[in-house]
Amino acid sequence: MGKTSWWIYRIKKSHGFQPAAFLFILKICYNKHIMQVKPGQKHYTSTVFIISQERPIKVLLVHHKKFDKWLPPGGHIEYDENPIEAVIREAQEESDIDIRPYLKENKIIDDRAISLPLPTFILEEKIDAHGDQPDHWHIDMVYAVEVPYQKVKHRVEESHDIGWFTEKEMKDLPMFANVEHEIEYILSKLKIKNNL
Repeated sequence: MGKTSWWIYRIKKSHGFQPAAFLFILKICYNKHIMQVKPGQKHYTSTVFIISQERPIKVLLVHHKKFDKWLPPGGHIEYDENPIEAVIREAQEESDIDIRPYLKENKIIDDRAISLPLPTFILEEKIDAHGDQPDHWHIDMVYAVEVPYQKVKHRVEESHDIGWFTEKEMKDLPMFANVEHEIEYILSKLKIKNNL
């Protein structure tokens, strides 16, 4: 029995069939055993800054388990996804928010091509070695979307915590410098757009 089959067997035996747990273990197995990380390798990821439409403006952030810092929802783009599909899935998994109605629409060019909404940033981010994973890189498609303020569900398998934060509250949160820069840029654009 392979490691993936062993984990599936353990979940079924100890908890019965629970779709959420089943999918979570499948994701772990995919990340650990199918997507072997090599030093210097580059992975494609999608990230989304979810911003409240109400005032004061609030940004949804998750407290990342591995980095022990506050970040926007996001993660790896699966083999059968484009960046928009990935960011929709990641937002749903990490916060239970469906961002689809608030994203710009894809534009159909012809029967062979679709123009996807452009990200706000495309970043190349260094990911330090952690556990059995060596240093590698993320090519991150970073989007921003405004949604109505709503309650979020904290998924303990995804992060330490989750919350909405005002600009002032975010100043006290541990974050990477690039995340602070992205938030500052996105909020400044929103203030200009909304005459704030």
